[in-house]
Amino acid sequence: MEFVDYYNENVTNVKMCYVYINSSDCIEYVNTEHFEMQNPNIISSEELIKIIKTNNIKHDIKYTILSILKININLIPQNLNTFMEDDSSNFTTVINNISPITFEPTILMFQELNSVIILFRDKHLKCNLTKKNGEIVNKTRRLK
Repeated sequence: MEFVDYYNENVTNVKMCYVYINSSDCIEYVNTEHFEMQNPNIISSEELIKIIKTNNIKHDIKYTILSILKININLIPQNLNTFMEDDSSNFTTVINNISPITFEPTILMFQELNSVIILFRDKHLKCNLTKKNGEIVNKTRRLK
């Protein structure tokens, strides 16, 4: 391994992972791909919207966003020696809205670990069976 592998560099591509969850809360599908950023260290809102619109339908089933997670391995090269002993490192961030996702420069050898995980949930009708006066009543409602 070369010494240059231990310097932080701009993030130009990330692994995108799409997880599709059905109405029974079970994972149905998982897809991954590499995404090349238009600008280093940032996925713009426009890029994110395009990614979501491109991937929210799977096998003719429409999905809605459940959550977006960013994994950015932003270790400082000087902390590599103590990284394994330090439990305070947290590389995962929950993205709460459709806004630009920024990445901190990453040590070259950890670049491939930077990821965005988008959890999609089945948008179909959800059935609730409830008991009312001894009868089972089927209540159907649309998920928002």
